[in-house]
Amino acid sequence: MLRKSRLTAVILLSTVRCLAVGLPEGERLFEGTHPAVSPDGRRIAFQCEREGKLDLGVYDCASKQIVWVDARPGNACFPAWGRDGALVYAYGHPTNTAYQMMKRGAYDGYHVWRWREGTPLEQLTSGSVRDYTPSVDPVRGTVYFASTRDVPTRFEDGCTRVGLWRLEAAGQPECVVPAASNETGLTQPVVSPDGRFLAWSEVRGFAQLWILRAARLAEPSRSCVLTPNKMSAYAPVWSPDGCHLACTGFRVGDPSWCIYLVEPKSGAFARVVEGENPSWMPDGRTLVFDRDGTVCLLELADDVWPKTLPACAATETQPARSFRPFTGGTNLMDLAFGLTPCTIRLSGTVPAGSDEFVHLFRIEYKESFLGLQVYLKNGKPHFATRASDTTWLGIEGHTKLAPGQPFTITAMRTFDELVMQVDDSTPLRLLYGGKEDILSLDHPVRVRQHPDVKSVHVSTELPHALLPVSRAEIFGEAAP
Repeated sequence: MLRKSRLTAVILLSTVRCLAVGLPEGERLFEGTHPAVSPDGRRIAFQCEREGKLDLGVYDCASKQIVWVDARPGNACFPAWGRDGALVYAYGHPTNTAYQMMKRGAYDGYHVWRWREGTPLEQLTSGSVRDYTPSVDPVRGTVYFASTRDVPTRFEDGCTRVGLWRLEAAGQPECVVPAASNETGLTQPVVSPDGRFLAWSEVRGFAQLWILRAARLAEPSRSCVLTPNKMSAYAPVWSPDGCHLACTGFRVGDPSWCIYLVEPKSGAFARVVEGENPSWMPDGRTLVFDRDGTVCLLELADDVWPKTLPACAATETQPARSFRPFTGGTNLMDLAFGLTPCTIRLSGTVPAGSDEFVHLFRIEYKESFLGLQVYLKNGKPHFATRASDTTWLGIEGHTKLAPGQPFTITAMRTFDELVMQVDDSTPLRLLYGGKEDILSLDHPVRVRQHPDVKSVHVSTELPHALLPVSRAEIFGEAAP
């Protein structure tokens, strides 16, 4: 899941706010990747490939000695420190082939473990799942991690669904932010130093681009995008003062993966060094990162920090959006949306047979007979359209709808994302690269509507409640 994506985008030069040439090298420390600096800055945890597996080590900055804290058969990876000096990480030891695991309907898992000096290793999660990229809330001590627990025992073709979860000290894993579809992965959750904000990376299944998101920890379902369109970014980590995120990023023109600084409140960003997987020293001016399998250290110069932009304005209250009824006699050309944003709202009752596959509403176009469709699969609502190369691009709901249950489904397609809301639930969102990544729907041919769908309304305007969340709504004046 944590593979790097191929970039197929062209980036507008007017959006670049980074150094053009002369990136610094940094001081090389030792062999390893994914460094994590301890809260006191005295130790650096890291993973290192040895004898065909990943071992977990801790480097002492004073003595320059390495202690291997988990060198068992299998892979120990993605270390992160807690406020108490304990280390959490992911560990897994696959013992079966993919065919054997598929045949028995379960697979060897990756779980969250904890190392505390002088005590035995402690397993925090279990099950036939993949739990990885853990971190610790610096205020509450809660462990956050990415997990496949939405699909714990199923092998689904192309399924890479990964959501964000958390584990309280004496509780069970709880889902914090679910993935929008089987092709979406949310990873690397990190809580801000003051405990108010949660940032993470998200891979868009269709475009295979990484983006950064952030939300208030008290309301993680409402998140904003932190990185610009067509920039691939992952591995966020908060600066000690909470004013910036360091992350791994790539834009067209970069020599390779680079470390970027992002100011969440304004969106300003700057490229500082070639490398990946940053971690902060407690001084807030020194970064530890890896490059070419070596952990490096760099003190940031004054001129590399992002130039602070004016804080984004609060979203203005917008008038109610109008919908027009769609009936069988409506002119089909009203559905010639092209690339224009559009919204479909369906109301009715769930038909029988929804545990299998039932189309609720489908607009067939000359460009694709599956141009826009709302359907039920395994009882769960789906909204789908087609990408510019006609491949599937869609959202899967998380809750099954029972036959005979009344419903209202609102589905929206914009230049940047798909959105689906079932009744008054939290909208699900799927971002893609941009206007050029979706199919232009210019020539409607026919409409298929299930008899149990009693009303359909369409609009080329967008409901305010479904519009993307802005930075101001998340950070506002409360940003550090």
